Amino acid sequence: MPYGIAKSEEIAAVLNRIHGYLDEVTPAAFVNSKTGDVLSDLTRIDENTTLKPGDFRIVSYEWGVALRRDVAASQATGDPRFQNYAEKRLQFHRCVGSFFRSTTEAHADWGTKLPLRNLLQPRALDDCGAMCAAMIKATRNGSKANLQPLIESHINYIMTKEFRLQDGTLARNRPQPRTIWLDDLS
Repeated sequence: MPYGIAKSEEIAAVLNRIHGYLDEVTPAAFVNSKTGDVLSDLTRIDENTTLKPGDFRIVSYEWGVALRRDVAASQATGDPRFQNYAEKRLQFHRCVGSFFRSTTEAHADWGTKLPLRNLLQPRALDDCGAMCAAMIKATRNGSKANLQPLIESHINYIMTKEFRLQDGTLARNRPQPRTIWLDDLS
């Protein structure tokens, strides 16, 4: 790896290459897991509905970090493509949330198979914290999505349901019981 100060056009070239790849391999769509058919009518959600396969999970710690990166890249470069990428995925999360929330409540028997379950029913600080931070950053940067209900849900989870030590310190019960991760201390 050659060291030195990168030129802004070199940084832009890398950002553009990453953006092009991610835009192609992270579809914001649902399919029927049995048939592969794209589901465009959300009133037809069933136990076979899943996110269209891509290279990455679009509701995860990693994706929260990636969405924040896109908002920051748009601010730094003035290129709206990055913000538009984040906005499209966040709009997708917000728009489909109400359909999946009611489906989740009505069909608890579908269990972990429901797409967006981690977004609608946070269960891990990593995923919901990173996604929440991305939604807050996008909102502050002018997102048109009404992300406030999701933001409030995530903050509520973090503040009232995430595991804490007796003194109130955020902690985990994985991979070991009662552990503190260094990245939680920042």
